[in-house]
Amino acid sequence: MISDETGGVHSQDILLSSERLQVIFHLTVELSLLPGDLLAKYGLRQSDVDGLVAILRPMRERVGELGNMRLGIIKKDLEGWDGIMAPNFDSTGHADKMTVEMTESMVGAWRNALESTVTSWLGERELFLRTGYSMEEAYEAIGRLRFPS
Repeated sequence: MISDETGGVHSQDILLSSERLQVIFHLTVELSLLPGDLLAKYGLRQSDVDGLVAILRPMRERVGELGNMRLGIIKKDLEGWDGIMAPNFDSTGHADKMTVEMTESMVGAWRNALESTVTSWLGERELFLRTGYSMEEAYEAIGRLRFPS
């Protein structure tokens, strides 16, 4: 855990296998094709989704070397702060770690939008045709974007 004087910053690592990272990347790219009004229903802007794709792309390129990637999300729910900060890579013995600063509500909005993209927008057949992944694989990967209670 990381904290500052305000008590509003906490770090949470999410371990993503190469396969799960690929699924999340492809689903987030599909998410970027949604119209802005649909993204807004989840509390996302097009710039947020573009930022997520930009974060996932280098992770996707590096994960092949070690097989796993740690997404260290610094949960910042500080008043007046919004968006996603630039990622920072750090290598360890077991997995590369990319630390990203975003609000917990952003992670929730991202996860909810991904779930909706899979179920409402794409459906099982279109999901497979566009990404090569099944519903089960998609839901398993999306489920990794959760903070423990």
